[in-house]
Amino acid sequence: LSCLIFAQAAVSERIARLQDAYALILDSLFPVELRVTPGDVAVIRGRSVTLAVDIPGARRQEVRLSRLNAATQEIRTETLRLENNQTRQVIENAQESFDYYFVYGNRKSATFKVLVGDLPDVKTINYEMAFPVYTGQPTRTLTGRVPKLRGLTGTNVLVSFAATTDLHSDFSYVEWQGGTKQAIQFSGRFGHFSFPITRPDRATICLTSALAKPPYEKEWRMEQPISFDVDVQRDELPSVQILLKTKKMTMFAEQAAIFAFEYLAEDDFGVYDVTMEYH
Repeated sequence: LSCLIFAQAAVSERIARLQDAYALILDSLFPVELRVTPGDVAVIRGRSVTLAVDIPGARRQEVRLSRLNAATQEIRTETLRLENNQTRQVIENAQESFDYYFVYGNRKSATFKVLVGDLPDVKTINYEMAFPVYTGQPTRTLTGRVPKLRGLTGTNVLVSFAATTDLHSDFSYVEWQGGTKQAIQFSGRFGHFSFPITRPDRATICLTSALAKPPYEKEWRMEQPISFDVDVQRDELPSVQILLKTKKMTMFAEQAAIFAFEYLAEDDFGVYDVTMEYH
């Protein structure tokens, strides 16, 4: 009675040790299973993730959760109380990737990974427009996001961009106005695609992080896809005006070889050459 009154802490400690020894023997004879959720998972930076464990037939009241920071290799261990053989820990505002596992008595669960990443966005984007050969125009490059591309029928456009994160090749694509999806060629966070201008259209670039996994790929899609309109430019016919007051004349061949007159040639893409033939 005196021990219970004046040494409560010591008595409680001995009781706890006895219970732990009893649980250790039972755990050795009848091992328990640690069911961990969510396992390996990817989380958008700034959002929460819940780590949980279910231990059917647990005889202890506590379980330990250890987290290993992937960048600093720092280990953080917390003791959680079991309720109905279950417990959970909510990690608010996840900022760094980490490994985690649960320890119950002398049993340790498998180690799982929580990958923390950002939603993709376009850092830089370029549009290279190669006009039809007959125009004689050099390739034109537009830098930055543009609302509309305008070119002649047959103009080939190459769109290249650099994203802020690595991209998932299966879940990133270009969607055209009619619903058709075009694949994008990727290398890490860099991508490109090309198309010819044939008719008015609208393109939307949809990018998804490389961390995306089905069926949650939409959660990792960029918040604001890039869209631009494609407009067809009409090619005006060239015009040539011969500035002669005399409409009809006769001359010898040697005179025609040195004959010169003024003319005015115009075209919407400029005039490269003018050829004159005599009949």
